[in-house]
Amino acid sequence: MAESEQGIIPHLVVDDAAAAIAFYETALGATATTRVPAEDGRRLLHAELTINGARIFLRDDFRPPAPACRMRAPVGPHRDDPLPTRARLRKRWCACSCALGAG
Repeated sequence: MAESEQGIIPHLVVDDAAAAIAFYETALGATATTRVPAEDGRRLLHAELTINGARIFLRDDFRPPAPACRMRAPVGPHRDDPLPTRARLRKRWCACSCALGAG
């Protein structure tokens, strides 16, 4: 892995991505490097931030509201690796989320 690459990139799913970006810029000195708006013009399909040299992805939550008894997992892993590794991570992530009642 090259020195400039980051093995795992946190991928945050939030209710208001634009507000989260503004908060991270103010509180942590983040720099928004990418913003991909959704068709509605209000939400973000994808955004990328840099905080102290580390990359963080985030987006708005497009899922319908969950029942009050269900736990939602707002963070997922993202790897810059070949598909087989991503598939293994996704399988492990889903197994953990389901065990917690999120899936």
